[in-house]
Amino acid sequence: QSFDLSVKAQYKKNKDRHAVAFPLGAFYEFLHQHVNSLDGQFEKIRDNALRALTPSLELPALHVPRNQLEFSLSDIKEMSAINNIFIPAMGNFTYDFSFKSSVITLNTNAGLYNQSDIVA
Repeated sequence: QSFDLSVKAQYKKNKDRHAVAFPLGAFYEFLHQHVNSLDGQFEKIRDNALRALTPSLELPALHVPRNQLEFSLSDIKEMSAINNIFIPAMGNFTYDFSFKSSVITLNTNAGLYNQSDIVA
C-alpha cells in the first residue's frame, strides 16, 4: 500500500513593534557614574603594571616616545534617556499537514496570526 505525506510550516516576520514604557534615565545616570570610577581604577592598575614590568625587561635600550606608553579608556558620552523599550511583534505562523492513501485522505491546517493581520 502506498501513501503520500506532506508537512509544511511557515513563519512570516512582522515588522511592527510594541513600545513598553520604562523610564531608563535613572539607569543611564547610574551607569555613567560607575563608568567614570572604572576609568580611574583602570589608570591605577595600568600604572602599577607598568612599574612592575618595566624593570624586569632585559632588552637593549630602545628609545620610545613617552606618549606611546600611555593607555586609556575611550571617552564615554552619556546617552540620552529613552523612555520606551521596543519589543518586536509576533509574526504569522502557519502549519499544513496532509496524508493521502487509497483508504483515507486527511488534511489539516492551523495558523497563529497577529491581530493586525486579521481581516474580517
